[in-house]
Amino acid sequence: MLRFDLLEKCKPARLAKELADPADGTGTTPAQPLSAKLGQKMPLGGFELSVDSFATGVATCDGKAPKAGAQWVLVTATVRNLVPTEERFSHTSIKPTLVSGETAIKGKYLLLQTGVDAVLASSVLAPGATRSFRWAFEAPTELTTPKLHLEWQATDRKAVLDLVAP
Repeated sequence: MLRFDLLEKCKPARLAKELADPADGTGTTPAQPLSAKLGQKMPLGGFELSVDSFATGVATCDGKAPKAGAQWVLVTATVRNLVPTEERFSHTSIKPTLVSGETAIKGKYLLLQTGVDAVLASSVLAPGATRSFRWAFEAPTELTTPKLHLEWQATDRKAVLDLVAP
């Protein structure tokens, strides 16, 4: 058996400045929570997530109209499996919260397929595979600087995204 000390030979890759914890001079520790923008890739456990777009004022979602005084807000995202094994992705993988100003929206949300007005079934992602999906939030018609807070359920990772164009 041979052993090699790789500590000085293999260095972790630096994260993008926006994703790195400013307190860590090496740039290899993710900030907690991550602060990201639309389209930016975020490492969350064994997955990488990017929030691609959002739309307000959507008339129906899963065949249902919003309650009076409310609207559907759709957030489209893409998840990619980063690990060398198949991983299950479902509505329980990430807990999203839509925030208006400093107020969390207390309403239901759905995990939907993209391109179809139907709920997304749990799916297994092969290594390197991606899956696009949408979150649908029933929210008040007036939103102030909307943000999306994400909690990855399998780890302690969290992220905050401003839902405005970069």
